[in-house]
Amino acid sequence: MAELWLLQNTTNISIHHIKQRIIDIYHQTWKTSVDESNRLSTYSWYKRVLTQDIYLDKIHIRKFKIAFTRFRVSSYYLFIEKGRHFNINRTDRLCIYCHMNVLENECHFLLVCPFYNNLRKQYFKPYFCHWPTKQKLITLMTSTNKITLLNVSKYIY
Repeated sequence: MAELWLLQNTTNISIHHIKQRIIDIYHQTWKTSVDESNRLSTYSWYKRVLTQDIYLDKIHIRKFKIAFTRFRVSSYYLFIEKGRHFNINRTDRLCIYCHMNVLENECHFLLVCPFYNNLRKQYFKPYFCHWPTKQKLITLMTSTNKITLLNVSKYIY
């Protein structure tokens, strides 16, 4: 926007356009920082736009809302995050609850790990309990259905 300063006497631009440009720049900067963060790699799959998320209004029980929020922003006790605090290589942050020899990340915890099968069946529809995919994770994390959101938050809690 340097041209506005340089051409201030000849440029006819409204405050609305300047404000919108500043907002756009902020959103682009935010999106880039999320996309480039290793810690927020899964978060970037489902958080595409900087807006208030629906789950904040749909989950009314405080402990479940906190659990869901912490999970979404990678502030939890999965080994993918905990291992970072102990300087363990990312590739070595494997799930200790199963013998699959894979990273204990959000997708593994929510949809894959056999250790949580009973819990998964209790809180998720059968569709989410078979053939885990990235899209199923995104669907769960961006649901607008109050019951689905509450069940996911209970599972995480």
